[in-house]
Amino acid sequence: MQINKEVTCTENKRFDVKECQRRIILICGMHRSGTSALAHTVHLQGAALPKHLMPAQKDNSQGFWESMPIVQFNNKLLEEAGRTWDDPRAIEPAWWRQPGKRLARIAQTSNLLRAEYPEGELLVLKDPRLSRLLPIWFDACKEVALSPSILLCCRHPMEVAASLSVRNGIDIQQAQLLWLSYLLEAEIATRNYPRAIVHYDQLLSDWRNTLLQTYDAIALDSLTLTGEIADQIDTVLLPSQRHHQISVEKFLCESRMSPLIKEAYIAFLTQPMPSNDVFDRLYNRLIDAWLTITAASISLQKQKKIDIPKAEKMPKKTKQTPTSLPEQITQRHIILHYHLFKNAGTSLDHILKQNFKTGWYEHEGPGAGWRVDAVTEYLQQHPEIVILSSHTALMPIPVLPNTTIYPIIFIRHPIDRIRSIYEFERKQNADTEGARVAKQTDIKGYIQWRLNRKGDRSIRNFQAYRLAFAVPEVDGEIKLDEQERAMKALQVLPFVGVVEQFDSSLIKLQEWLKPVFPDVEFKPARVNVTQKEEVTLDKRLDVLKLEIGAELYGEIKKLNDTDFKIYKASLNLLLASKIYM
Repeated sequence: MQINKEVTCTENKRFDVKECQRRIILICGMHRSGTSALAHTVHLQGAALPKHLMPAQKDNSQGFWESMPIVQFNNKLLEEAGRTWDDPRAIEPAWWRQPGKRLARIAQTSNLLRAEYPEGELLVLKDPRLSRLLPIWFDACKEVALSPSILLCCRHPMEVAASLSVRNGIDIQQAQLLWLSYLLEAEIATRNYPRAIVHYDQLLSDWRNTLLQTYDAIALDSLTLTGEIADQIDTVLLPSQRHHQISVEKFLCESRMSPLIKEAYIAFLTQPMPSNDVFDRLYNRLIDAWLTITAASISLQKQKKIDIPKAEKMPKKTKQTPTSLPEQITQRHIILHYHLFKNAGTSLDHILKQNFKTGWYEHEGPGAGWRVDAVTEYLQQHPEIVILSSHTALMPIPVLPNTTIYPIIFIRHPIDRIRSIYEFERKQNADTEGARVAKQTDIKGYIQWRLNRKGDRSIRNFQAYRLAFAVPEVDGEIKLDEQERAMKALQVLPFVGVVEQFDSSLIKLQEWLKPVFPDVEFKPARVNVTQKEEVTLDKRLDVLKLEIGAELYGEIKKLNDTDFKIYKASLNLLLASKIYM
């Protein structure tokens, strides 16, 4: 195996032969994800193993390919941090920041690397626990002039859960949290290093192509893919070694798996990998999960009698700030429906009221925009609220102590939405200017009146305008325009429905809320619908174009260009969730 020297040696340096003449492949990932098989394969292709290997056992007959001293040391580090390998809680930030102890840990880690790998130009170190402890190991690699590359093993979460259940008796909820913690923490820690995601099913089904792509990603080439070594690898990577096999389709329909797990797995499957923002958002939702999935904490306490520390305040959601699960804190859960005008909000509210009865509230702030600080204050003053629906509430999402907010917003085809607004205004009894104009003129006159009103956004990229509030105007040193913020909001918000796919959106919404509100049952309903459902969207748009003329139709299309992009992106997100009718 040839080593490509054009790789990064440390976080901010290019690889320097004089400084880092040796490379080490760190194999991470959740337990039962194929890390042993991958380590064995990498070794057969030329990477040096540690001196003191852990012996094979009944549950891993082909061997673990782990260093016994390093596994023991990693267990000791986790113990010092108040954790074990099967405790999914993130390590407390204070543990990482202990100056004297941190330096001592790095020195111990460095000595282990020297002792276990006295020679070899290319090394392989495998231990799933690395996923939780990478910052220390990266510092140690730098100390001993080793250039790390990371192979992150990923396997279907349900297959991992099934394997953990057989081997360790771990329940499915704890297994979900473990899978998320290992994968997301490793993803965040490895961003500045050469790395590749290795999917267990792809490794078993086509190891040659899988490893070609993998090694190319971390700048290794000239692999031995034929001959005796390849024959040996064929005996290692046998599909029969995969004792628990679940298809992606079945996994996405699995009701025991949370939407967060499904979204995270899809993100890891996506090539090229999604942006850091996608994984940051997933990790922030994992932080929220510690405050919502109480059953996991009960399970952990029963099995291991873990003392779960109390939290003085809500954990701050940062890109790499871990947190702990608080004990004996009453967590409040609020669904916040951002009811955009004529975006099926009345139908949704009808369904929500059927499920939550007196917990459903509706309130409008003063004027056209109810600012987030005022929304926050209102929610604090009304602890009885479970669902708040508001036409005027503006994002970003409120932040309250010991509270998780579940934001809901629906997007609609922008031109069809204009027709619906006009029909509604014509029929309503309210004595508003819009209602009066709609009753006095046709739809062409109504649209022209709206467009001529200064500052009227109701039919001019209205959805983009409202979504943009979810994202700050400045990202680092870059100022974002309204379209950039609106499109980014689609990635930040955990749920975005589509009016034209209302029933599919309800299914997705129910899946998302079920872990926290297990009794919800969203049955489709249509309330305050102004258009005939039997008429297709395309037909309605053709009729509108005839009514208002091609010129005005083209003008409103242009004035809603961002809303069109949002609408298409929202449909694609729904399609990616495999829930589409």
